[in-house]
Amino acid sequence: MRARARWIDPAWLKAPLLYLRFPSILFALIAATTILGATTAAAPLMLSSAGNAAIQQEVDQLGEDQVGLTYNAFGFIQRSTFGPANQQVKSAGAAIPRLADPTLTVEGSATQIENLNGDESSVRLLSRTGALSNVKKLTPDKGIEGVWISDTNAEELRVGPGDKITIDRLDVENTMTIAGVYRNLGAE
Repeated sequence: MRARARWIDPAWLKAPLLYLRFPSILFALIAATTILGATTAAAPLMLSSAGNAAIQQEVDQLGEDQVGLTYNAFGFIQRSTFGPANQQVKSAGAAIPRLADPTLTVEGSATQIENLNGDESSVRLLSRTGALSNVKKLTPDKGIEGVWISDTNAEELRVGPGDKITIDRLDVENTMTIAGVYRNLGAE
């Protein structure tokens, strides 16, 4: 004699029909599903709204001169390359009310500089809008067109304002004049 396999228990077949006998259970299940679905759908909107409110509150506390766009780029520093990008950021920032002028920051990778005697020192090239207002200048600004280097690098190479250094980057050598010396940021 063969036994029939029972895949579904007969009690489970009757379970959906029990809701007809107990409508309050059916109503509670529908209400719970509706509430759960509504809160799940509203969560991203609530988080976005809370995030916007937090940003607005911070902008109100800081003031216009402390809130703005910052454009960071990494690579070899060439003014001609980043001029158009800087203009795009300025245009985008102008469309947003209450923002300060954008800050352009260009950070290069570590590279070597050397003096005329061939002594080398390791540096990280950086160009930033208003950078010199955020460092302690150890030499007066004499209006020399060139680069500013840290006191650590100046001591290693025994150079100062008006002296020439060579930057060797990607097999391209650029000779630049030292415009001034500032205190190494690591020492501050």
